[in-house]
Amino acid sequence: MKRSRILLHLLVCSSLALSTAAAINAAITPLLNYQGHLTDASGNPVADGGYDLTFRIYDAASGGTQLWSSGSSPTTVNVVNGLFFVILGTGGNALPQGVFSGQTLYLGIQLDGEPEFSPRRPIVATAYSLRANVAESAADADRLGGEPASSFLNTSGATMTGALQFDSESNGLDIFLGQSGDNRGLYLTENTSSRASLSGYSTGAELRLYDGDTDLLFFGQASDASGGELQLDKGDGSNGIYLGAGGSSESAVLELQGANIGRVTMDGGFNRLGPSLSFMDSTGVVQVEVDLGQPSNDAMVSLPSESINGNEIKAHSIGDNHIAPEGLTVASLADDAGGTQLADGTNSVTLTGALQVIAQQDITVPESGYVLAITSCQVTYLHVTGTTSSAAFGVSRNDFSFPNDQGKDYMIDGNAATGIYHDVITVQKMLIVGSGTSTIYFLGDKGTGTSDPVITDITLSLLYFKTSYGSFSEQ
Repeated sequence: MKRSRILLHLLVCSSLALSTAAAINAAITPLLNYQGHLTDASGNPVADGGYDLTFRIYDAASGGTQLWSSGSSPTTVNVVNGLFFVILGTGGNALPQGVFSGQTLYLGIQLDGEPEFSPRRPIVATAYSLRANVAESAADADRLGGEPASSFLNTSGATMTGALQFDSESNGLDIFLGQSGDNRGLYLTENTSSRASLSGYSTGAELRLYDGDTDLLFFGQASDASGGELQLDKGDGSNGIYLGAGGSSESAVLELQGANIGRVTMDGGFNRLGPSLSFMDSTGVVQVEVDLGQPSNDAMVSLPSESINGNEIKAHSIGDNHIAPEGLTVASLADDAGGTQLADGTNSVTLTGALQVIAQQDITVPESGYVLAITSCQVTYLHVTGTTSSAAFGVSRNDFSFPNDQGKDYMIDGNAATGIYHDVITVQKMLIVGSGTSTIYFLGDKGTGTSDPVITDITLSLLYFKTSYGSFSEQ
């Protein structure tokens, strides 16, 4: 028989589509469907029957590397009118998974042990197999790029669901973007401990910086009823600095807190309450407070008892120009003394023999306490020898009698020479007073003598004290 030759070969479109799918899904066996036309040397179709053919795939038109063979034994194909069909990759000689990687391949064919037909035939793609090189949809793909479908995010329109994680090799989760519980946000961690987070939730949003499980910085909204907040925390988790803008039910607040030694709070005021400044001890008890008050109340400064004494205020550090008129009253400094004074250096009073009022002075105090009355005057007496000249003086809360401890005597002995005598008299008394206005009297009474004593340079000073620092009873 004359030597036969291959006249025609076709590549069926499904062949490369199957091989492309094989690269995506390893469960599909790659196959190549091949059709040829076998003729004799004159170009006539060979007789019908079975013919032994061997097929090989190379990476070059001549020479090159053999990438696949149909086997060491020829494949018998059935030829009718010169035409035959064969599926390569069956019979235990599967096409390699990576053989169709995009490079140009060539098919070599050998008949009945004769030399391979030359030239080799290039394996080309059909139109649909070219389109298969780009996947439009992979809804049923189990893997993509070797990764399972669960490793990728799902999208719907402009919305992305799921979470994005970047893990380090040894320290656990490093970056997390998505939803964690009720929070949605970005979390940065190290060794599974949070370092920073930016998240949103049903009532607001927040930015946090951590030291392990302890907040170092918080910026956001703590609840839907409050405004924005800024917290700079100490290492133990307590606030070092707290700034809250307030909301529908809270006032703006600034807090500075030391390490177990107390804190300072500035409150902007809410619900008609005035702003305030508070100094608290480590237990949270207010020690010093400045409160501007409500519209219906006076402003107030609250200090601990005995917190200020003369050694703690520099001389002349507070003057008239530093305090507005009526800015400091006995009511606002309840532990401080207050007083009033009558000084009369012009008028005179002559004692004529009955109890008389030399001077009187009112004092108004905020609550019950004590008044120290101090009086002084100059007595002028025309004394005649042989007769005792005398008078009595005292402080009283009425104008008609001396208390038991008053009525202090002034006396010139009868043997004293005749003449005009000048002396200074001082009398004092502590009285118990109630809140409101009290009148205190300086009284005098002539005793014996041929002339009437004249009283000049009169003073009556009243000093108020809220507290007694010892036992006291008024006579």
